[in-house]
Amino acid sequence: MLGCLARSGQWLPASAASRIGVGGDGVVARKPEGRRSAPPPTIVAAARRGRSLSPLPTSQQALPDDAYRRLLTLRTGLRRFQHWSEAQARAAGLTPAQHQLLLAVRGHVDPRGPKVGDVADQLLLRHHSTVGLVDRAEAAGLLRRISDDDDHRVVRLQLTPKGEDRLAALSALHIEELRRLAHQLPDLWEGLPDAEGH
Repeated sequence: MLGCLARSGQWLPASAASRIGVGGDGVVARKPEGRRSAPPPTIVAAARRGRSLSPLPTSQQALPDDAYRRLLTLRTGLRRFQHWSEAQARAAGLTPAQHQLLLAVRGHVDPRGPKVGDVADQLLLRHHSTVGLVDRAEAAGLLRRISDDDDHRVVRLQLTPKGEDRLAALSALHIEELRRLAHQLPDLWEGLPDAEGH
């Protein structure tokens, strides 16, 4: 931004324009002093999701080349595991999203079953997207909606026998695969420097 033109015809350089606001009719109004600008939308979204954005360290020892190779190996392994998991879900007649949904329902801490909002938080999805996913899983006979015993306005989710069987078979495969990977993971960070470079 090179500057802006006030109603008076005076050209304002960028340094001055950054401290003022220009209305739709060209009226220049000075911004109140001492007020901070709004944070970027990405930071607001992260805060709403309960995530924290830590600033990058200003001074830190350079990481060795081996650290980057190990990080690459880890990230590649995670992606391969995800692709493997998605393929196993499809082989069981589920979409990867349905697999995650069934796991979110079965693994919820409340024995009565989670609410749709609880599942949305676990899957990091918007509420309306989760409702659509639940609708399709219910139509496929994988889960059902039930009314809460204490408050009939509250709807909870529970797996059907079909959903239980599909999830149990997939979970057994995943646990076995994770056991295999667990033997490889410790070697990835053994000897790496900590966050302070020690």
